[in-house]
Amino acid sequence: MQQDSTTFDVIVIGAGMAGLCTALEAARSGGRVVLLEKTERYGGSTRMCGGAFAFAGTQVQKKNNIPDSAELLEEDLLKAGKYRNDKALVHVYAQRQYEAYEWLQSLGLQFDKVSLSGAQSVPRNHSIDPGVVLETLHDAAVAAGVAYRSHAAVERLVTAGEADQRRVIGVGRAGGERLHAT
Repeated sequence: MQQDSTTFDVIVIGAGMAGLCTALEAARSGGRVVLLEKTERYGGSTRMCGGAFAFAGTQVQKKNNIPDSAELLEEDLLKAGKYRNDKALVHVYAQRQYEAYEWLQSLGLQFDKVSLSGAQSVPRNHSIDPGVVLETLHDAAVAAGVAYRSHAAVERLVTAGEADQRRVIGVGRAGGERLHAT
């Protein structure tokens, strides 16, 4: 049976780090996934960043005798935001950041340096080449079955239903192409 090339379980718009991670996990969960990137190459703003991740309680910190915890990270983030940040969101990040660290390592990414920066009270910036992160995520996503399309700008979301029943059912692309999501 041939599958419709315009219908997917999940449509991910934007192939920066967040989009690549989302597409990879959706495919690993059994979804038929398309990842749309408007530019020639995946990476988005991640390609331009310094490649530093704020993780707490890692092996790299322990190896360098740097005591740290999710609770201390949370306090540092709140302090850096002058306590105006969304406390619930900061809490979730602080409590779950180590899982992200382990997940990235499970893909073969290695963090071997840690440094102090910004409003952090201890060294916790784990540096890594953003290009390596992006290549690793892209390769893993494609290997997991993600259909990747570059030069695939989305012009609009396609919706169905009214008011509280309204939901996104796909996207409209330049030239009138429509992709549907289940």
